[in-house]
Amino acid sequence: MKRLFALLLLFPSLLLPGMEFSGGLQVSDYGLLKVDNLSLQWCCYTQSWGARMLGAENFKFAPGFPKRTANSLESEGDYLGFRSRIRIAAAGENQLRYSAEFTAESPVVTPRLALIMYYPPGEESSFFVDGKEIKIPAQYKGQQVFQLREVKQLTFLSNGRKVTLSGSFRLLVQDDRKWNIDN
Repeated sequence: MKRLFALLLLFPSLLLPGMEFSGGLQVSDYGLLKVDNLSLQWCCYTQSWGARMLGAENFKFAPGFPKRTANSLESEGDYLGFRSRIRIAAAGENQLRYSAEFTAESPVVTPRLALIMYYPPGEESSFFVDGKEIKIPAQYKGQQVFQLREVKQLTFLSNGRKVTLSGSFRLLVQDDRKWNIDN
């Protein structure tokens, strides 16, 4: 059995104790996150790099799921040949623990399974990877903004609030404006 596991800690200065989703944070039953105008979603790519997002069209919940409480969500089910288990829970004041696990009994043909974030284009902006600032130009200048590598922390601003993803994960940042992707 193959296994992919992702664990991220989110520190959005907009999450209230008790995990009352407020201040722009939304969590879907599928475990997808939306912070203001940013969205984080799981995507399984086809061999021709077509994107197949985890959602109602290609996900079947396991019996008894999703499970929600005032401060947690558990989602489990089948997604394009994977068994997906996503858990989100309050982890202290202004903190959220997010874990996702994907297993498969037989091989799933895909060049990449990734947690992707859509960041709306516009003015020049920047983000921080392990404390180092990376600039995103206002206009498209090339697809690769940050090369794929293992990182420990990604920090960005959302409506003036700092959001930090931390853990041990591989990060690739690319500019898709060339393809006029609107999400």
